[in-house]
Amino acid sequence: MSDLSFSPIKRVSRLTYDEFVRFYDQPQLPVVITDATSEWPAMKKWSHQWFKEQHGCVEAELSIEKTHTTRATSMTMAQYIDLVLTGRDRGLYLDQLSFDRIPSLVGDVATPYVNPNRRNVMLNLWLGPAGTFISLHKDNHSPFDHMNNIFAQIRGRKQVVLVSPQQDCLMYPKPKEQGAYWHSQVDWEHPDFDRFPLFRDVKCEEAIVQPGELLFIPGNYWHSVRALDQSISVSCWWYVHRIVDVAVTSAKRAHDPSLPNDQITLADVEEFGGIPRVAAALESDDLSTEERHVIFSAMDRGVSAMISKHIENSPRSSRDIHHVLGT
Repeated sequence: MSDLSFSPIKRVSRLTYDEFVRFYDQPQLPVVITDATSEWPAMKKWSHQWFKEQHGCVEAELSIEKTHTTRATSMTMAQYIDLVLTGRDRGLYLDQLSFDRIPSLVGDVATPYVNPNRRNVMLNLWLGPAGTFISLHKDNHSPFDHMNNIFAQIRGRKQVVLVSPQQDCLMYPKPKEQGAYWHSQVDWEHPDFDRFPLFRDVKCEEAIVQPGELLFIPGNYWHSVRALDQSISVSCWWYVHRIVDVAVTSAKRAHDPSLPNDQITLADVEEFGGIPRVAAALESDDLSTEERHVIFSAMDRGVSAMISKHIENSPRSSRDIHHVLGT
């Protein structure tokens, strides 16, 4: 362990939805919730052996490196679980398997504390041996897509280390040319303070998440996860800001006209941080032209006019909105 400063993540029980929103979601503070999953069928049913027997034919794409952004190999879930159970897995990890691949899993879990007005909730399965590790990273890959994460531990224990976004200036994110730029360059377990001197001042938060516990990881927090045992986990992601939730739903309407035709309003823009912040995010190089189109097209006419005017009059940019959108 390094000489970094660690403090325990707060642990609570019997947390109501209103308490969660008031004390953790709105101020974006992490918390471990100790008694929220006892009624989940997954807590009684799920095991590595159960997944082998019930879903062994599902093709599993596996990763092995610390950023888990590339797939090392693939095999059936039954083949992979055999490797895990016999200690021949070589550190391969079945990470972030969407519940869309096994829809029946949804009935075995709940989505506690998620804003009921959010439609784009993403459930993912994480299954692997002891020792799997993900380096410090953020779940958001652009200025818009900050995602809250309710992380549920079903089997085994995981050590989770968090760093608040207020410490971004100390975190040394990877350069874009290296790929996985939402990860830090620093190995927090063995930090090289000669290369990354500012990291010495980072204040970390830490928890061992036990089976049956939830961890709320606020959007934009850095987090690193290590499995201490053979483990099964579920991540439940949803967007922090309604502006993104509406835009994603709008994009999906092209394939599913039954989805609501909501629009991004001025209230959504203000909740995100105001017109200057939205305009700056639209101009960011982290956003693709297609993503800009989706967000801008989902705005009501008054909002899009104000955003266009701000971009065209911005002293930091000589571009108009057509240039920004590539039109």
